[in-house]
Amino acid sequence: MEGRGVSCNLLKLNSDKRLFVTSQFSGLNPHIFSIWRFIITLYFVGFNAWYIPYSVIDYGWTFFIYLTNWTFIVVTCYLLVASYNSCVYYYNVTRRGEGSLLVLESSEETQLGLPFKYKLQWFLFYISANFSIIVTVVYWAALYSADSDSLFIDLNVHTLTSLIGILETFLSATPVRLIHVAYPLWYGTIYLFFTVIYWVAGGTDINGNTYIYPIIDYENEPVTAVLSILGCVAGAFVCQVLLWLIYNLRLKIASKLIIGERSEESRPTSDSTLL
Repeated sequence: MEGRGVSCNLLKLNSDKRLFVTSQFSGLNPHIFSIWRFIITLYFVGFNAWYIPYSVIDYGWTFFIYLTNWTFIVVTCYLLVASYNSCVYYYNVTRRGEGSLLVLESSEETQLGLPFKYKLQWFLFYISANFSIIVTVVYWAALYSADSDSLFIDLNVHTLTSLIGILETFLSATPVRLIHVAYPLWYGTIYLFFTVIYWVAGGTDINGNTYIYPIIDYENEPVTAVLSILGCVAGAFVCQVLLWLIYNLRLKIASKLIIGERSEESRPTSDSTLL
């Protein structure tokens, strides 16, 4: 029972709320980082406002059966929550007249518990950052066709998402825990069950195929489907390790920058040596 309790505690989303609304690099706080998130969010919201109606006209309701579109919407939701939290947090800081914030994990705040809006942001971060990379790799490696209708759409929904996930991991102060790979795996499991139910129910794509993606054709290529699913599961672990490595690289770079700034401040501004 004790071991199970430890596992449950590790899976909990709990940390200092400042880590989700600031950059690891103090030079970007508070305005540059908040503006970055706001601009990216505006772009994704605007793109969705065009992309979803445009695609629904061509694909109908089958637009919503694709993991690519699920993940693009999740990325947009993450950016909306993250941008909202950043803007609200700094508005409150400015209103209270506080100075710049030091991005450090506070054990006292951690014990009080992370507010829900930051837990939601962290949860969406894991799913969007992890699965965006999977979508990018799988699409360009196994699904891309030279006959694709629009390179512009492909670059946005199959590439830009993973780029944003990597940049958010590197620029923000959001912590990354290896054990939190559970959240992307839950998301992937939900989509897996959806594909199975859709196939059993007789669902088809816009062209009448009995599969959503050719690499998960349960009816005609069951072995390929199983291998593809196992590959995505392994990919989720690999992507989580990649995000964790970026996170640790970020900490090391930020630490060296802080040490460099302190050493610069400690240097004398003039030669005070007595001859």
